[in-house]
Parts: sequence; structure tokens; C-alpha cells
Amino acid sequence: MTLDDYPLQIVHASVYDQSRVPQGCCALKIEGGIPYALKEGPQHWDEIKERVADTFLTQYMRHTTNLTKDKVLARVIMSPLDIERMNPAMWRASVHHRDKRWGNFAPYRMPIPVCTRPEPVPRPAAR
Repeated sequence: MTLDDYPLQIVHASVYDQSRVPQGCCALKIEGGIPYALKEGPQHWDEIKERVADTFLTQYMRHTTNLTKDKVLARVIMSPLDIERMNPAMWRASVHHRDKRWGNFAPYRMPIPVCTRPEPVPRPAAR
């Protein structure tokens, strides 16, 4: 998978609260579930986060008709490393305080097949 193929989560908060933006504008949040650990080490995020953000914005713009880079008034870019620096409880940038590797996505199974717990649960050894 390349950055061009990464699934993105798009949030348009100003659709529900226009007081957050100047008239005729919108607030756009683009999130990608990108990995914390890079082969060059997590510190490499400091070098590539702008380029990754540009790639995600370009990917999103392919699906819009009225957004171009010159219309972007401001942007805040937070890499997984920035998120961990901001709040060390978000270990490896996980807002759910879990490792983001897919094999660890839903490790706790309910007795009913194909049913998992929706809320985060501590590991059994930590109880």
C-alpha cells in the first residue's frame, strides 16, 4: 500500500457549526491511520510529515470539485510522533491507548462468533 492508497477519515466540523470558520469557508480535518514506527525510526516523521500531509490533501482533492491548495488558509499537521509528544498517554499515537497494528485491532472476542467488544479493555494480565 502506498500513501496514495491509504484510507482517510474526513471530518467537516464546520458543517454543523459555522461559527468556527469565516463566512464562505469550512474547517476540514483529514486523518489517516498511518503507522508510528517507520523503518528509519519514528523520528523520521519530523522530516516527512509535510510531504505526507500534502499527499493526503491531494488524495482528498481528487474527490472534490471546489477545493484547491490555494484555497487552504491555514493547516496544522500532526504526525504520529507529534501526537505522542503532545500526550505521552497516547503511546505510539494511539488515541485508544493501544498498539495500532492490525493484528492487535480486536484481540478480545466475545463468546458469540463474529462479535467483539466495542470499548477498549485492559489486557487480562493488567486486571
